[in-house]
Amino acid sequence: MTFCRAGAFVHVPVPDGTTWWSARISARSAPDPTAVTLDDVAALYRTEARPREICRAPGELHGVTLHHVLGRVPVRHDDRTVLIGDAAHPVGAGRGASMATEDAVVLAREVHRAGAVAPALAAYDRVREGRLRRMAEVASANRDAKTAGPPAGRLRDLLMPILFPRLHARATGWLYDHELGTLPTTVDGLDDTSGGPRRRP
Repeated sequence: MTFCRAGAFVHVPVPDGTTWWSARISARSAPDPTAVTLDDVAALYRTEARPREICRAPGELHGVTLHHVLGRVPVRHDDRTVLIGDAAHPVGAGRGASMATEDAVVLAREVHRAGAVAPALAAYDRVREGRLRRMAEVASANRDAKTAGPPAGRLRDLLMPILFPRLHARATGWLYDHELGTLPTTVDGLDDTSGGPRRRP
C-alpha cells in the first residue's frame, strides 16, 4: 500500500508477471464510473512513482466502484427489531464481519438475560454503543490519514517506520483483546405479549 495525496494505492505482483492493483481515490464529488480511464487514474497519482508507473503500464481497467462515507445510524432498534452489523454501524474499516459477530453474541446474551424482546434490544444497544462509536472514530482517522496533505504526509512517512512496529499492537489491542462474555447454554423462545421466556433445552 502506498499512501498518496489522491488516496491509498494498493498493488500486488503475481507470479505470471502481471500486477493487480486498486486505486482508492478520495473525491469531493462522485465521478461517472463509466467515464474514468487509466489516464485519469495515472494523472491523480502522478506525484508517486510506483503507482504512476503501474497505472501507465499496458493493462485494462476492470471496473470502477463508488464508495460513500455514511453517517451514523441514529436509530438502531425499536421494541421488536434491531439492526446489527454494517446495517447498524457502517464504519468502513474492514471490520464489518467481526462487528456483526460481536453483535450477535451480545444480542443473544441480552435476550437471554432480559427474558423479553424490548428491554433486551435496548440493553444490547447500550452495551454496543461505546465500542461501535470508537470504531467509527478510528475508521475516520484512518481514512483521513490516507489522504493527508504534503506536510502531514511527509511527517507521517517519517514517523511511521519508527512508531508503527513499536506502537501498533498496543494501539489496536482494544480491537483484539475485547471479551464478549459467554453465550447462554439454553435457548429461550420469547413471548412478546407476556414478556416471559419459554425455555427449552
